[in-house]
Amino acid sequence: MIRNVAMTLLCGLMLGCAHSKAKVVQATLRGTVVFPGPLPADSVLRIHLIETVSRMATTNILAVDQLNFLGGSPVAFSVRYNAAGIRPENEYTLVAKAVREANGMPFMESKTLRVLTPGGPTNGLTLLLAPAK
Repeated sequence: MIRNVAMTLLCGLMLGCAHSKAKVVQATLRGTVVFPGPLPADSVLRIHLIETVSRMATTNILAVDQLNFLGGSPVAFSVRYNAAGIRPENEYTLVAKAVREANGMPFMESKTLRVLTPGGPTNGLTLLLAPAK
């Protein structure tokens, strides 16, 4: 019994050490979100960094920034992400969404903006909100 517990702890420690060696290089995407008129007070404004893995036709949300929009438009954003995890063969986009907290449905969103690769911008980005379709 004690040997099983010791082995379990040792394996967990080894896995934890292996995981902690994963390289993390923080980087930031910066820009502004522009929207017409005021947003409802019960809404949330978020920026999503999305990775599209073309060989598997899947998407992953890599980072989200929630913004304070009470001062009106434009709103500055900065989305932090792990630059070491960026793969040149994948596509990366940003999208802004204004969502009602009560139902979680977007009522305004931007078009996606390609960033990072290949040669995509990282600063001075502008996302324009329009009514969601």
